[in-house]
Amino acid sequence: MAMRLVSKTTVYDKYAISRKFSAQDTSIKAIQGNISLLVSESEIEELKNGNKTMYSKLSSVQMDVDAINLSVSSSEYKDIDGVLTAISQARSDITLNKESIELKVSKDSVISSINQTAEAIKIDANKISLTGNGLIEILNTGTTSIVADRIKLEGLVTANGNFRILENGSMEALNGTFSGNAVITGGEISLKDLAGNKELIIIEGANDKAFITSNSLHFGDKGVPGDYWIGITSIKDNCFFSANDINGYARLGPGGISTSGTCDISGTLSVNGISQFRNTVYIYGSLYPDYISCKGNVMISGALVASGGKSRAVSTQHFGTRTLNAYETPEPMFGDLGHNTISVDGTVIIQIEPIFQETISTEYGYYIFLQSYSNTPVWVSSKELAFFIVSGAPGTEFDWEIKAHQKGFENTRLECIDMALLETKEK
Repeated sequence: MAMRLVSKTTVYDKYAISRKFSAQDTSIKAIQGNISLLVSESEIEELKNGNKTMYSKLSSVQMDVDAINLSVSSSEYKDIDGVLTAISQARSDITLNKESIELKVSKDSVISSINQTAEAIKIDANKISLTGNGLIEILNTGTTSIVADRIKLEGLVTANGNFRILENGSMEALNGTFSGNAVITGGEISLKDLAGNKELIIIEGANDKAFITSNSLHFGDKGVPGDYWIGITSIKDNCFFSANDINGYARLGPGGISTSGTCDISGTLSVNGISQFRNTVYIYGSLYPDYISCKGNVMISGALVASGGKSRAVSTQHFGTRTLNAYETPEPMFGDLGHNTISVDGTVIIQIEPIFQETISTEYGYYIFLQSYSNTPVWVSSKELAFFIVSGAPGTEFDWEIKAHQKGFENTRLECIDMALLETKEK
């Protein structure tokens, strides 16, 4: 059985349109095992110049025992000088069968589709927008893959609360493993011990491990704080030692330390090898080296104690580099010397150089040593805070030397050093 409803055709003639045709068609067709429903509308406009514009709209339903198909479409064509061109085309389809649902929407050359089966849902579209506060769950016994050229996530991103990307671009995570390189540009790494005195950083090499704890750094096997550092520790930039806990001092092993930057030591540093510094060394705490080679300056704000000799390397023309040993006194003394001649009145006033005077305590007393250039004696006839007077025969030449206590150390003399403590720190 078939039923068809057709409207009559009308013709228009106004403005630039010479003729206009419109038609509507509605049909219902039912045969055994199949039902078809069709509704269409079409229109043709013919302009006075002969060009035509054609519109059509169509909706249909096709149903049989295996599937149902619903379709809605519209199209526009233009016939210009005998050339038919599609201006716009749009179509939507829904196909249902017992195993899948397929949705497809197209407009001109843009197509999006959703295919759903019992096993999977496939969405194919240029843009996918999910809005609202709902929950999206992906459950799969296999592997879930997201493949896209560009993915842009706005706002807070979190994975089970364990991994978070904040809106300011920073990241929070409970744990992390990197199989490749981790590069940090700018800023700093800050470590916080949240569970007692456990290792905060463990660096595993081919043969050794490095452990950074809350108060010390260890190389080699983990043991008591202060394990030896194995081999030469080479630092290409600045290095800073601030370990000042009695069990957390830094100690360098048989290879010593080599640095090309500034070395800043604010705690205790024990070095059992050759230490090479190519820049300035600042020492605010204690340094226990076996040997130091420094091409820059060594700046020490505390006391310098050496159990061996103190010498200065001097280059000679014919005998290589030789050492000149320091002159030691029981008390910290500074000295200066010079040459003068007794004037016509039998005296000469020797001013203590102002800069040198601010490094010593002349009010505490000082010592003058004279050496005449002849058999004529010379002597100190007066000592003042800023100068002293030497007397003798007019014209007598002599050398003089002054020694005075270092300012601030006037009462220091033969201090006792606990060598047992030093040896303990060197072990």
